Amino acid sequence: MNPKILVCAPTSIKKSYSETEYFSRITNLTYKNIDIFIADNSPDISYSRHLQHTYGIKTKWINPKNSSLHKILAQSHEACRQHAVGAGYDWMIHIETDQIVPFNVIELLLQHNKKICGASYFIEKGSKSFPMVQLEAHLSNAESTPYHPEHRSLALFDGKLHKVHSVGLGCILIHKSVFSKIPFRYQPGVDAYPDSFFAHDCREKDFDIWLDTSFFVTHRNQIQ
Repeated sequence: MNPKILVCAPTSIKKSYSETEYFSRITNLTYKNIDIFIADNSPDISYSRHLQHTYGIKTKWINPKNSSLHKILAQSHEACRQHAVGAGYDWMIHIETDQIVPFNVIELLLQHNKKICGASYFIEKGSKSFPMVQLEAHLSNAESTPYHPEHRSLALFDGKLHKVHSVGLGCILIHKSVFSKIPFRYQPGVDAYPDSFFAHDCREKDFDIWLDTSFFVTHRNQIQ
């Protein structure tokens, strides 16, 4: 029997511009033993209810009032992880709601038999755009792990599998042996997001992160 996988992501009504395209993709993935869970941090619960009723999926509303963006994102990612742990999923795959993935993305990442495996996507705009990948941590803490458009990271995309420091959380498959041990978190006063802390914590616990360079995910990175 195929492993049971949770497809999940944080979202907000601010990402509704990609809603139709995103859900038409993830509700038609070729891997069928999946459930979908969305942690919505919109200003009120109405968008969460809209997603439930329109797509027949499970959602949880994360109240963003009086919280920093770092905290809101950490709580949203963590709601996804806790749902995966509580329901006994074998894997979770974060596919953020502005990421348009291949229909067979799960099969593409599963085939490598790695506990953490992701795909890259372009961030920023125009001539400033570069692939989301960090080859190594520059210092020991999460705050000092920015993503640089290094020329060597472009050369990395040779169609093979590579061990990296981080691929972000836009499209990443994570095994239960990892997500059962590593929560998504933030730290007050530290300018670092959950993806940086996740990469940091994986390194600290000796979990390798792998990047499949045989394909890119389309990033609808519209800024509203």
